[in-house]
Amino acid sequence: RIATKYVQNEDGDDDIIYLTGLNQSHFGIESEFAAQLNEMFRLDVGMSYGQWLFTEDAEGTYRDNDGSDQTYKYALKDLMVGDMPQNSMSIGVTARPVDGATIQFSYRYYGRNFANWDPTSREYSDGDTPDRAQSFLAPDYGVADLNASYDLPFEFGGSKAQVVLNVRNLFDAVYIQDA
Repeated sequence: RIATKYVQNEDGDDDIIYLTGLNQSHFGIESEFAAQLNEMFRLDVGMSYGQWLFTEDAEGTYRDNDGSDQTYKYALKDLMVGDMPQNSMSIGVTARPVDGATIQFSYRYYGRNFANWDPTSREYSDGDTPDRAQSFLAPDYGVADLNASYDLPFEFGGSKAQVVLNVRNLFDAVYIQDA
């Protein structure tokens, strides 16, 4: 992966540093399971565990107006990739109590959600102590939803009608999704 950082020349023009070495390791495991328990009930379960991190520090080089190279270093090694929960779990129960009716309850849990951050914010110079602190780790959270639908027993111009109810965040949970 590469990233770009804009710098301003002495003459006021903008130039770009191409930051190389943004190597990441994305390791994880995912599993899904579904079972039709009986004619009326279906169970769906899913889980994932991830370990996503930068594997090494990065650097970029910029040639200034007098022709000398400027090297920029970035402390990234072992920092977690942000902006996506690295662990999740879900469970859903779907019921079909009568023909044409469906009711579903689902619960989703998210954990190890590191805040989004910019690798170019971790610049350091020789002799500096690099900032290797992890980005903000949002608290784990879970959200429940309720969905229901019913097929109406009549048609409109050859199309079937359906009544749908979706209640997102059923228990009005307060959580940090993005940081």
